[in-house]
Amino acid sequence: MADSRMQNAPSFVAQQTAQLLSEALRLHQAGALGQAQSLYEKILALDANHADALHLAGVAQYQGGHYDEAEQHIRRAIERNGTVASYHANLGLVLEAKRQPEAARAEYLRAIQLQSGYAEAYLNLGNLLLAEGRTDEAIEVLKKLLALHPDYSAGHNSLGCAYREQGQWTLAANHFHQALRSNPANASAHCNLGVVLRQLGALEDALVCFHNVLRLQPQSVEALNQIGAMLRENGEPLPAVDYHERAVKAASHKAESLVLLAKALGSAGKKDEAIARCREALEEQANFVAAHGEWANLLREQGKIDEAKDVLARALAINSEYAEGYNTLGVIAEGEGQLGEAQRLLEKAIVLKPGFPEAYNNLGITYWSQGRFTEARLAYEQSLAERPSYMEARWNLALAQLIDGDYAEGWRNYEARWQRASAPRRFPQPLWQGESLAGKRILLHSEQGLGDSLQFLRFVPQVIAAGGKVILDVQRRVVPLAQELAGVEAVVAEGQPQPDFDVHCPLMSLPLALGVTLENLPAAVPYLTTPAEARVRAQRVAWPAEGLRVGLAWNGSAKNALNPTRAIPFAEFAPLFALAGVHFYSLQMGRGVEQLAQIKNEVVDLAAYQSDLADAAALVEQLDLVISVDTMVAHLAGALGRPTWTLLPFAPDWRWLREDENCPWYPTMRLFRQPKLGDWTAVVAAVRTELEKRGPGARDQGLRD
Repeated sequence: MADSRMQNAPSFVAQQTAQLLSEALRLHQAGALGQAQSLYEKILALDANHADALHLAGVAQYQGGHYDEAEQHIRRAIERNGTVASYHANLGLVLEAKRQPEAARAEYLRAIQLQSGYAEAYLNLGNLLLAEGRTDEAIEVLKKLLALHPDYSAGHNSLGCAYREQGQWTLAANHFHQALRSNPANASAHCNLGVVLRQLGALEDALVCFHNVLRLQPQSVEALNQIGAMLRENGEPLPAVDYHERAVKAASHKAESLVLLAKALGSAGKKDEAIARCREALEEQANFVAAHGEWANLLREQGKIDEAKDVLARALAINSEYAEGYNTLGVIAEGEGQLGEAQRLLEKAIVLKPGFPEAYNNLGITYWSQGRFTEARLAYEQSLAERPSYMEARWNLALAQLIDGDYAEGWRNYEARWQRASAPRRFPQPLWQGESLAGKRILLHSEQGLGDSLQFLRFVPQVIAAGGKVILDVQRRVVPLAQELAGVEAVVAEGQPQPDFDVHCPLMSLPLALGVTLENLPAAVPYLTTPAEARVRAQRVAWPAEGLRVGLAWNGSAKNALNPTRAIPFAEFAPLFALAGVHFYSLQMGRGVEQLAQIKNEVVDLAAYQSDLADAAALVEQLDLVISVDTMVAHLAGALGRPTWTLLPFAPDWRWLREDENCPWYPTMRLFRQPKLGDWTAVVAAVRTELEKRGPGARDQGLRD
């Protein structure tokens, strides 16, 4: 009689393998891959042909990144039993990881053939097609999946990603919402919805999505970086640094997070530290072109142009189709005045990366520098079509709309400056947006330059007429003139304590709040008044009794990035000084005054008679004419109603409109425009001709006190 133990061996082995498989599955699902793998190997030692153990051992090896071993085990499982759909689906994942997309696709299709409603196989196939850039095919596969499984959260999430790739933002958002209705804990869908909402400009909602991700996955690198990028773009670089540093700590592959951290550090003014992070990213991933690209940007911002070009050359040697590299080279070329080359480089960036919003925005800037304002506006609009939340493009579009006289849209988009690094000051009190004031105290506060404050103080009477009790917070030099405005409750210098107030509004948001258009623009002058004591001081100048008194200003604030194109070298004025009967006076203060030494005894320097804008105003009132570049002096003279000739570069600021010699903001101002880029000689020649027409006796005594 045979031994009973031998008769029962098969059932004993089966029982033992079943117990081992159950425990291995428990460990596997708990994430203990090593322990699970050991048990799978024990099963295979007992039964080398155990198909489930072979398959699951392969899955564990795939999850551990051991793709060759994973493929061997799963193929052996399929040899034992080729009718199990999950074996083929998981083999597809392994082959996809091994960068064999055709073979992976065949396995997914085989899994679907074996199990027609196999959701994961459809999902994997759709995701593979999407990764290959075959977006239309991916959409068809994912639609079939959702027809079979309408509430499948992962399917809606992937279909949303496919529509996002096509730029169909609303459709994408709808599917991410459906994914979350089916599974509110789907962190990936929260994150993807946040990305789309950010793209659409729904920034507060996007931020909620990313914080939902962190609630579900506190170490989500994607969510941390998205929040950091949003903070940086909103002009809050230091909080952004904190989020990106958290992302760097959480990331297994840190290069991308390090580059984003570098962007935030650069925005915070910590350029050297930012460059160190770029270098750190390259230590981890030597061929990471984005690190080279950001390093080059930082060098460009430091004015180290040759070094920036060298770094970009290294990036393009790694990837000759690196669109961001051509974009940065285009920005450099534009800054060097090589506008044709800039245009070529930016257009190449767009060819390499269709729908590249930064490149479209920079192309618009290049067109603007060439005086091609219509093309600039179209480029900004294209940039925003690609990314509606792109505030730099919206800001530039506002300037293009304003220079066209399209004030209704222009003022609305001008509010994009709230998301720029040079945003207006924020206060706890509500922002006034034109609603009834009914006796409320409103703080009107300065922003940008002195000239902007002088130009926009014209709106103060309208705010008072609307029932507001106005407190003005302006630059220290503007205070004496602001104090002369009728009906203002208080004037404080910028940075000093303000009285209590109910609402606030930056001066340059007043046109939007008041509904200002070219047709209703308040342009009556003078709207500023010179203090009496300043007029007394101005009398100390030894003014000549005869001849034409002409004031000159040729340089603006060094803080203004456009000053190099708006400033005139003082020597350019030399042809004017030969005119008989004309006395020239320098209204220049600070930067540019040193140029007076180039032409001695031709111009009287009035700098010693100016301590604030009240003094400057009193001096302007003693002149027959002010000739100024686009700077504060032009606004001051215009606001005082004095005859003013403003000299404009080929690509002027938005407030002077595209053409015409008249200025809608200042009725006593005449505009002289460069006929071509950089041509101040022609402008000065036109000014000389007009001065000759006036003659030495053409003084307007009625406008002089």
